[in-house]
Parts: sequence; C-alpha cells; structure tokens
Amino acid sequence: MISHAIFEGFKNLVRSLSISATAISVIFITLSTVMLVSTATNIFGTAIRQLDNQNAIIAFIKADIKTEDIPAIQKRLEAIPEIKEVKYIDDEAARKELEKNDQNAGSLIQTLRDSNIGLDLAYFNLTPTKSESYSTALEKVRNSDFKDVIDQVRSSQDFANALETFYNWTRWGGLAMVAMFTIISILVLMNILRITIYNHKQEIEIMRLVGATNNYIRGPFIAEGAMYILISSGLALLLFVPALNFALPWIRDWLRITDAAAISSLLFQIYISFAIVIVAATGAGSFTAYYATQKYLDF
Repeated sequence: MISHAIFEGFKNLVRSLSISATAISVIFITLSTVMLVSTATNIFGTAIRQLDNQNAIIAFIKADIKTEDIPAIQKRLEAIPEIKEVKYIDDEAARKELEKNDQNAGSLIQTLRDSNIGLDLAYFNLTPTKSESYSTALEKVRNSDFKDVIDQVRSSQDFANALETFYNWTRWGGLAMVAMFTIISILVLMNILRITIYNHKQEIEIMRLVGATNNYIRGPFIAEGAMYILISSGLALLLFVPALNFALPWIRDWLRITDAAAISSLLFQIYISFAIVIVAATGAGSFTAYYATQKYLDF
C-alpha cells in the first residue's frame, strides 16, 4: 500500500506540474525563511556564548585596602551567583597590561595612569556566568554591599546589551516571519490538494465501489503532500549548504573563533536545526494532506 501511495502521489504531482510548481515555490520560500532564521539564531547565539568568556567587569579597589584583605574581598565577589570567576590583578600586572595594550584594562585605568603615576592600579576582573546575567552581576557589584571596598566599576554592558537585543530581534522577528509563511504554505498546500482531490473525484468513487479502504484512497494525497515538502527541502539545502560554506570564513573571523572544534559545533547545530525543520515540515505537510482528505472527501 505504501508503494502504491508513493507511486500515485508522484503521478498526481507530475500530472499537475504547474500547480505543483506553485506549491513547491511557496513551500521553498517558507523553508528558506525558516533555515535563514535558524542559521542566524545559531550564529548570534554562538556570538553571545563567545562573549561569556570575553565580557568582563572591571572592579577597581579602593586605595586604602590592604593586601591581606584581598582574599576576603575576592571570596565575597565569588559568592555572587551570576559571577563564575574572579581574578585579582595586582598593580604590577595592571601596569604591564597597560604597556602591552592600553585598552585591555579599560579607559578608566588609562586616565588614572595619566593623572597619577603613583596610584595603585590593582583591580578585580569578574567574569559573569553568561552574557544574559551580565547586567545582574554588574548591578550587584555596584550596590552598597561593596561600596566599602570597590572604588569604581568599568563594564562593556552597552555592547553586550546591543548584541543580546539584536539576537532577540532576530529570534522574535524571524519567528513572526516563519509563522506568516507557514500559514500561507499550509493554505496553499491545502487548496492544491483540494484541486487534486476534485480532479480525481471519479477515480475515488470507482475505488469506493470496488471496496478500497479509506487509507488506500487517502495514501496518495498524503504522499503527494510529503513530496512537496521533500522537494522544497532539497532545493533549500542546495541553496543554503553552499552559501553557508562560502560564508564560513567570514563567520569564523567575525566570531573570532580559532578553535576548529567550536566551528564544527556551530555547523553541527545549524545542520541539526535544518534536519529538525525538514522532519517537522514533512510531518506538517502529511498532516495537512490528511486533514484535507478528511474534510473534503466524504469518508
């Protein structure tokens, strides 16, 4: 029965080639949109994860703090749930860092050096658990609990917030586009199946008269719906896989990823998302075909 459904479904698809081309075109646009959104979400998600180890909060210690008090202050900072690592940078290390790259320790350290060479430049380098917790960690470091030991706090919050905002806009805006195109695709597919069912009305009546089961009659239409999805998916993959490979060096440079394993992990996530999209779309197409036959064939 499965071979019959596939064969007859393919015949239906070829027989109404212009209508089939319309359905495939609309579904192709939908799948391309979904894959584009999925790729962008994975890339920006990876970018945010890269920031997890690069975004830091610089907390400058008050001048009257003694060296022996540093471990206790560090433990207090490590107790903040949103902070995963606290490093103490002493005055000598801070000066060497400035000599190597003035921007590494932030513009505030540079101002302090220019205004008073003798001032102690020691600070704590705080790494948040993840970029999404950056703002919370920064707020807790700046609150009154640390005013007795922390003089100034320097952060890159604006950049982190901008990237996270862009990520959220990409995700939610993409989901809106996906929802819109998905509804259009389902409506187009359902109407095309209506036309196909109507064109085979006499054949269906004959099959009923000779005792064909409902599943036997319904099978070719479900197979036809799945074929629309699979052909559209193949065309979308032919577009996206070469484009992704072409853009990969630019993506790697933009994310500043030097580890081959990290790139492989990103590609794996993208290809897994493609597979999930295709499987889900095929299931949706088959269900749409089932619903169309259930509603418009008087079983």
